[in-house]
Amino acid sequence: PRRSLRDDGVALVDGKPFFPIGLYGVVPHEFNDFNMDKAVADLKAAGFNFLHSYTNGRKDDFMEAVAKHGLLSWTYAFWAHHGDKWLAEKARTDRTVLAWYTGDDTSRYVKPTELLDRHEATHMLDGNRLSCQADVTGGDRIKSLYQDYVTFSDVFLPELYHVYNENPAGDIGCVAYVIRDMEKAKDDIARHNDGRPRALWPILQFFDGNLWHRFPSVAELYGMSFAALIHGGNGITWFHYGGEKDLSRKRRYSGVFRTPEDWAAMTNLTTRIAALSPVLLERTPKQPAVPEVIEGDRTDKCGQPSVSVLVKEHGGAAYVFAVNSSPKRVKAKIFVSVPDGEGSVAWEKRRVKVARGAFEDEFDGYGVHVYRFGL
Repeated sequence: PRRSLRDDGVALVDGKPFFPIGLYGVVPHEFNDFNMDKAVADLKAAGFNFLHSYTNGRKDDFMEAVAKHGLLSWTYAFWAHHGDKWLAEKARTDRTVLAWYTGDDTSRYVKPTELLDRHEATHMLDGNRLSCQADVTGGDRIKSLYQDYVTFSDVFLPELYHVYNENPAGDIGCVAYVIRDMEKAKDDIARHNDGRPRALWPILQFFDGNLWHRFPSVAELYGMSFAALIHGGNGITWFHYGGEKDLSRKRRYSGVFRTPEDWAAMTNLTTRIAALSPVLLERTPKQPAVPEVIEGDRTDKCGQPSVSVLVKEHGGAAYVFAVNSSPKRVKAKIFVSVPDGEGSVAWEKRRVKVARGAFEDEFDGYGVHVYRFGL
């Protein structure tokens, strides 16, 4: 199997574009009857196509279930530069592996030169798979935490965990911080790359536990996730699979199966992103001017425009992905290069009218809209 990156960072699986929709920490739990095959089948039905397992990633039941259901995985390769026998003798022939996971919270535990060793060792053992590493970006710093590591993995998974214990009704800035961190990572790649393609597969928060004392709201989940896609995500992942946190059983985090309502929110989101993945895989055309906010906050907590968009073209139509990074309601004028007329709004059973290259719409706090216009 050949896994690579297109020149714009899109993943290629045997030469075909692939949009990863991933989840961390898939392990046996009560809600999957402690059955890995059931766990993977349920996740596939929800739109996931890319899985990671902390404790079971190297076990046959996980690898076999992922293969059986036609999904892909990212799998530990922290020890490749120390003669990892499992990787060398077994895993490198496993067709389910999209990327070798060479660093987690990288800057806390691994020096840049060590990540380089892992990156080079995985490519020597298996030149047909990607390497990836995850870390916070340090987007609020002058020098980010990613900057010194850019060229030592093919893929960066920025950890975007910005919901702590603030009042959900307050301006906690979670969507604004996602945009800030994604833009910082993109800038790091642009400024410190070696000319090779690099990808961003952001990790979004849908958990509480440990230092995070509040679970994200549905509006925050949607806003953060679409902000990450609009601002450069070549794929998307979430932390964490889990269930209800239970310190007596050493479960420090909750996850997407915390309640039936949480799982419903997650699956509503992932099935929608999966349906839109052919659009997201298209090359990004020239983008329109920044939307003009007519009513409400013009900027978010980080001083960025409160409404941001991504335009893609697919199948004779233009798609406009839009998010409000302010927690307050806004009205915006959005610019788009399509003929005058009407366009549909996905999932909302309504239409908007384009006149002279623009249309107006309202957004709830952290609101998301996806529009479709004929070209």
